[in-house]
This record gives sequence, C-alpha cells and structure tokens, in this order.
Amino acid sequence: MNGFAKDRPEVPEALMQENKYVTDELKRNLEAALTWIRPRWDELLKRGWTWDKLFCMSDLPYPLGQWGVAWFSLWTRKNREIEFSDEGDLVCILNEPGGKVIQTMRRDLIP
Repeated sequence: MNGFAKDRPEVPEALMQENKYVTDELKRNLEAALTWIRPRWDELLKRGWTWDKLFCMSDLPYPLGQWGVAWFSLWTRKNREIEFSDEGDLVCILNEPGGKVIQTMRRDLIP
C-alpha cells in the first residue's frame, strides 16, 4: 500500500485513489472513521483488528465484495456511538427517534 506501515492508522490520499470504486461518499466515510480509529489504534490491534479488516478495498463497487469497516456509511451518522463488544467487535449504536438501533461489525466476518 504505497510503502507505508500497516501498523499505523495513517491513510495517505493515494490509498483513496487506488480503487476506481472509491467515491466521494466513501472518502467521507473513511475520514469520519479515522477520527474514531486513530486514537484507538492500539486497542483495535489488541482486540484482533487488522489493517485489512479495517481498510481493505474491493475490486467491485461498494457495497459488493469485501470492504473494510472504515468504509461503512455509519461512521458519518451524527447520532451514532461506537464501542467495543466483550469479544472485541465494534458495536454501533444509532440513536433514532423511535429508539436505538444496534449494529455489530464483526471482525470474523471480514476475511
């Protein structure tokens, strides 16, 4: 990935341009995800998250194929909270008018 270390949560602009399917919306999702990921990078690694599980890009248009969780649209939701589950997965709590919607991003489901 352009010669930078996979053990650091730094994403150069070139990463966003490597794939023809990285849209402006996906770039916004990634930027929002990084605000949460960067300060928790060491904790993510301890809990079994890898560079690929977070940042992998498919050779198919999103959401087809395998995309890392950092590309998911939930990162840009204003009404969301992200926390770790006991198993180390990421739990997104969306505070909606009718109640809470909980989505889990499981690392074992991402190759």
